Amino acid sequence: MVSKRSLWVGALVLIILTSAVNYALIYAGYSLFGRVIPMPGRAPSGMDARTWGDLGTVYQYVKAHYVEEVPDEQLVEGALAGLLAGTGDPYSTYLPPDVWRAFNEQVISGDYTGIGVSVEQKDGYPVIITPFANSPAARAGLRPGDYIIAVEGENIEGIPLDVVVKKIIGPEGTQVRLTISRPGQSKPFDLTLTRSRVTIERVFAKMVDGNIGYIQVSGFTADTGVEFERKLGALLAKNPVGLIVDLRYNSGGELNSGISVGEQLIPSGPVVNIVGRDGKQRTYGSGRTKVRVPMAVLINEFSASAAEIVAAAIKDSGQATLIGTTTFGKGSIQQLIALGQNRGIKLTVQRYYSPLMKTVDRVGVAPDIEVERDPDESLVNMADEDNRILHRAIEVLRGR
Repeated sequence: MVSKRSLWVGALVLIILTSAVNYALIYAGYSLFGRVIPMPGRAPSGMDARTWGDLGTVYQYVKAHYVEEVPDEQLVEGALAGLLAGTGDPYSTYLPPDVWRAFNEQVISGDYTGIGVSVEQKDGYPVIITPFANSPAARAGLRPGDYIIAVEGENIEGIPLDVVVKKIIGPEGTQVRLTISRPGQSKPFDLTLTRSRVTIERVFAKMVDGNIGYIQVSGFTADTGVEFERKLGALLAKNPVGLIVDLRYNSGGELNSGISVGEQLIPSGPVVNIVGRDGKQRTYGSGRTKVRVPMAVLINEFSASAAEIVAAAIKDSGQATLIGTTTFGKGSIQQLIALGQNRGIKLTVQRYYSPLMKTVDRVGVAPDIEVERDPDESLVNMADEDNRILHRAIEVLRGR
């Protein structure tokens, strides 16, 4: 057993992503990471001179004969994106400078400038997973499941998500016009949002239904594990008769924080197993829960990455009842690599499995009790006691 403190993520940045690139415009969703590592200073072995020569030949033809002048930087970015696309893996992707800066800003601090939604690519368009509380997106009435089909009147069907993100991000106080297609509505509609600084409260706790503890984790930044421990301790000090842990719309975050939260919810044993290219299995985490009351864990189809690691550990341990809908189902791990010039890549390097070596990839974590979400549910109103899934959890903990 390898403890959390001996994780080798000091050398790697591990990122679990659910779509080719998931952002909260900018929010880097569905991710697990440690710290950025630099790109090696030489080309990797295995590339012969002819291959590199072909790349150079194409470059020379473009520079000499393409109908318009193309800046070198644009050609390099296109080549980097194309090289990663050549893996056939939608989760290995290039992060251009604007996206790289915003990505690192958000995952390290939890704050960023944007419109305040997490998105994934689906059916050729970005689809909104979560509008964050007190964000421009929430104030404009955006909902989970809304599709962004145009930016400033330009149709974005089939455009890579990192390119779309570059169109949407911008300085604080500036505006962006989005065209939204909402399931159940016959016609798309336009919304103009003013970009602002967004601060996401990663851990939120309160008492519900009188004497049941409720703690919500919306994502994992560097201090989420510590914050979760503090707020969980405060709830348990009130002697609740039950505990609800809400992982809905949680799209991932920092690896150690995810493992820490998992450890605090299971009584003993590992939290996650990771298998790399060498085929070796590495086991991380060991349960240390202080929860001694009945527990329910809430999940949905937008729970992914680190949230799925926690949910899978809970399910394998039998420590709680899982309520909601099956999670997203993403079981691969990406490494974040700095290229210099304020840009980088994400590259799939490993896969993860539950403590009992079950995969979540493409299957997710199924609930013990299935309850469909409210049509208008989001991170903004999911903690209301009349919320369908939360209400069912209260009933379960009360034995009804």
